[in-house]
Amino acid sequence: MGGATGALLAGTVMLVEGFGTGFAWWVTAPSAVFGVVAGTFAGVRLGREDRAHKDSLEPNETVLNAYPVWPSPAPAWSARRGGDQAAPLQLHTTTRHLQLWEGTALVWAHGWGAVRWEADGAVLRVLHGESEIARLEGPGGDPELPLDFCRVADRIAARFGPRPDPSS
Repeated sequence: MGGATGALLAGTVMLVEGFGTGFAWWVTAPSAVFGVVAGTFAGVRLGREDRAHKDSLEPNETVLNAYPVWPSPAPAWSARRGGDQAAPLQLHTTTRHLQLWEGTALVWAHGWGAVRWEADGAVLRVLHGESEIARLEGPGGDPELPLDFCRVADRIAARFGPRPDPSS
């Protein structure tokens, strides 16, 4: 559905703008076709990611927040290590889990009682037991993201699940 909507919108805009400025059909038509193809591709890609994210949820589980994050530094499990870091990972908070996504691939998901998080300057550290499972940073090394995430995650964990005691 997203692909069809993107294609229709892109094609309509290209045709209206092209004919409205007096371009010949042979200039406007290829531009409209390109817009339709690009819109379809983008819509299908986003739709596939949304479906994968929804399919991972348990019954009555809801995604509350999604944060674009980048590994700091790129870990061994990342398909983008040593390569293109343009597309961020997604850190999702749900009513039952904290999840890390790389496109349509679920990297890990842990219940609220199994993970801890700490702001370490501009880096967010996520721990499972005593092991660090992620070092993440916000867009452009945003120093506010770890603090914002910690405040939100503390509220969600208090409402939807226990937070483990760091001393145990």
